[in-house]
Amino acid sequence: MPDEPQQVVAPEPTQVAEPQVTPVAEPTPVILPVTEVTGSPQATEEVPTTVIEPGTTEVVPTQALEPTPIAPQPEVQSAAEESTAPVTPPPQPAQNTSTSAPQVVTSAPSVTALRPQAQAARTGRIQKKLDKIVEFVREKKTVKNDDIEKLLHVSDSTAQRYLGTLVKQGKLRRVGNRGSTHYELI
Repeated sequence: MPDEPQQVVAPEPTQVAEPQVTPVAEPTPVILPVTEVTGSPQATEEVPTTVIEPGTTEVVPTQALEPTPIAPQPEVQSAAEESTAPVTPPPQPAQNTSTSAPQVVTSAPSVTALRPQAQAARTGRIQKKLDKIVEFVREKKTVKNDDIEKLLHVSDSTAQRYLGTLVKQGKLRRVGNRGSTHYELI
């Protein structure tokens, strides 16, 4: 019999169901008042011309709620401010859209100025690949198009273009025709 009470006692502390119930109950009541409080400050502070009448009607109940629970309101106001921020930006971007049009025109020359830098970056990346091909040919003595495809993980046509560029630069020599074509260092 002493074994049975020990087994029953062990599962009870493990379950601890009370803390799980409390957090579930707290968020539900907090969410509903936040929605109501959020509507009032937004209408009064941000858009006084548009929502004067509804804002005045809702302000009276809000003022009555503020003095009673002092501690919960900072949490509610924080949530209200977070909710207010997403509502506020849509009107501001609409006003900034008119201002954005001249900025787009100003941005066009900067794109033109960046174009040579982008071309230089592309050329640099290609040159690194060409140097890698030359090093590979030095090790292997002769290479085929398939070897370059596997080395650089590029398509057949890209590998052929890289090898053709090296032939034009005078670094490689093409030997053979069509299917038996391979490349050697000069």
